Amino acid sequence: MGLARREHLQTQSANKPDYAESFINRSHHILRIAYARMDAPSFAEHEEEDITGELTRAMQEAVQDHSAPRWAKHFWPSEETRIHDEERLGKRRRRIDIEIMQHGVSPRRRFRFEAKRLRDSASHREYLGQNGLGCFLDGRYAREDQIAGMLGYVQEGPVSARAHSLADALRANPEKCAVAKGGEWTEVSVVKDLSTFRSVHNRTHPLPRITLLHTLLLFC
Repeated sequence: MGLARREHLQTQSANKPDYAESFINRSHHILRIAYARMDAPSFAEHEEEDITGELTRAMQEAVQDHSAPRWAKHFWPSEETRIHDEERLGKRRRRIDIEIMQHGVSPRRRFRFEAKRLRDSASHREYLGQNGLGCFLDGRYAREDQIAGMLGYVQEGPVSARAHSLADALRANPEKCAVAKGGEWTEVSVVKDLSTFRSVHNRTHPLPRITLLHTLLLFC
């Protein structure tokens, strides 16, 4: 059997409005366009921060391009956006790797990505660890959100191998990553030409469950 059966994206919102799903799809559409603009193999040895910086720049260029869809002008991607909380102020505030904000609506919608390199067979530990996926589980990131994203920068291919590694790690120890019942690693269709997977996790009380969309991008 393969990784998992392919499904269409479903959000966890109780009323599941069409505009919420559209926002998530469009955020990933911007990601896809930006990735296509990059010379991905040239980043095979680069650090995560280098790739994130160039990916964000490509996303910003994509939404401002004259050929961009009309809706793109209402979206703006930012790098290392500071997170407001009661524990940290000023420069001590945590920062999420990439945030896409939609303007023209109230309240403004945001989709947040945390990025990690997948450069060898052991990289899944960092990706799924305390400073990767764990940042969403304890509410350090996307505390008020019920859906967020992870980006895996694959620097040793193929993407399918890294996806299998992550799926196996979650399957072997679901308690460690608080995988919710029925929320196992599953391949989903968000936008064409992106390899995206979904997992659902319980979070530290009193936070509700969170759905994570994992998009693996090849950089080698």
